[in-house]
Amino acid sequence: MTKKKLCSALLSTLILASAFYSCKKSTSKPDPVPIIIKNDSTAILSYYIPKQLGETIITQSGDSSIIIIYATDSLDAANAIPEIIVSNKATVVPASASKIDFTANNNKYTYTVTAESGVTAKWYVELRKPAPYIFACAPATFAGIADTYNDYFTRGDAVTEQWTGADASYSVPLGDGKILWAFGDTFLGKVYPPDANHKYRWRNPTSLVSNTFMIQNTNVTPNTFITVTGPKAQSGSYWPVAKTGNEFKTGPQHEWYWPSDGTVIGDKLYMFFTKFKTLSNGSYYTAATDVFIFSVAELKGLTATMSTVNSSTLNYFTMPAGQHDETHFGAAILKDGDTDQYIYIADKVDFYPFGKWHCSKVLKADQKNLYGPRLYLTGYGPAPNYEPQWGNTFAGAASTKGNMQMLKNGKLSDFLVMNEFGVIKTKNKYRLITQKEGDSRKIVSYESKTPVGPWECETLIYDITEVDTEPVSTYNGFLHSHIKNGENQYLFGYNLNAQKFSDVFSRVDTYHPKFIWVTIPD
Repeated sequence: MTKKKLCSALLSTLILASAFYSCKKSTSKPDPVPIIIKNDSTAILSYYIPKQLGETIITQSGDSSIIIIYATDSLDAANAIPEIIVSNKATVVPASASKIDFTANNNKYTYTVTAESGVTAKWYVELRKPAPYIFACAPATFAGIADTYNDYFTRGDAVTEQWTGADASYSVPLGDGKILWAFGDTFLGKVYPPDANHKYRWRNPTSLVSNTFMIQNTNVTPNTFITVTGPKAQSGSYWPVAKTGNEFKTGPQHEWYWPSDGTVIGDKLYMFFTKFKTLSNGSYYTAATDVFIFSVAELKGLTATMSTVNSSTLNYFTMPAGQHDETHFGAAILKDGDTDQYIYIADKVDFYPFGKWHCSKVLKADQKNLYGPRLYLTGYGPAPNYEPQWGNTFAGAASTKGNMQMLKNGKLSDFLVMNEFGVIKTKNKYRLITQKEGDSRKIVSYESKTPVGPWECETLIYDITEVDTEPVSTYNGFLHSHIKNGENQYLFGYNLNAQKFSDVFSRVDTYHPKFIWVTIPD
């Protein structure tokens, strides 16, 4: 075959192969073309304005998409900054965190939401004030004897050295089912059953420890308790948890701490302790209030029946030199909302010519910083609202100014409380419960629209019966508002103390806290 014919044959073969391949390819199915479906949702999923009341009401129905927010005057309607979440890949105009002036259009505002697909929808937001709450007295009532807690605090046996009696009786929840109890003058040791020489449970004479803790474990039934003290001194007596170092001295050198309320901030417990000093005439006064700081984890982790704990100390208030009055910062503490914390200051004031009586001042601090700026109650505004007034300066220990007051028959008057009491916020109001100053057998309730009064609606909850059946006095009740029995029943404790000091040894159950349940309406 000639070279020319060979080239022609090869060319023909390539053309046939190409034609065959082209025909085969044309019979195959084309690759699918992806169809992109864009989201056409125009929903506002969440709408929130700081300081609003309650939950946001969101209703989406066709063209009438509506959001309703309730708020009081504490929300600046002209400078609101809503936080908005919309559907995936949608946008909203104005954008989340944009400043909105609701006052420009009768407390209403319109948003436009654009879906990913381009579909748009109008959203109508309305800012409303809640219906006015009409303040009306709602008496707290006695719900029963708290037998379980009375059993818990009737302690001591002939075998185990432990807490066997004390007064003051504050409590602070630590979390994870653990509760810290703080006490004033405490007996530690053993308690013996009645015998031929003792009609009642009895203890050997021993000195009092000025303050102690117990840690309650509510995760087990019955609950267990760990006694917390300071270490033993050379004399064999125990140091208190919070010590001055001068507890075993006498005369004007004698100093000690008694506890007040406490609060947990982060992983630390801050407990208020009032420092007392003895005068040369044998009387005493409050020299200062110091805050002792404890590790919550360490407290919750204690296991020994008698334990010790580490702490650090910061001063909170110092009585002016030469002034020998009685002032307790931290008589009660109330956290209100997310930021405010009210620290009640029990104070003994001379209401001449009626003598010296306990009342209470108040300071307001940040929940996360007890040592930040302080605002002190200075009084109340004019009738009929009597709005609390605040200032930067403490009126001073024993001052007749800056005290909470009572509102009765349309008039403000002096409001007396014991130097230990409790304040709780319910759904509609605030409530203060205390033993009545001047008649401590009576447990009474007061109500207010604010956490600092003026207080009204005085109601008798319970008449303490032990003062009639046992040789005891009673004082310094405290509302343990975190301990409940059902929806509206709260634990209230009061302290018994023997009228004759010798009875605290020969009749030990004349010196310890007792408890009742109190029903507190919303």
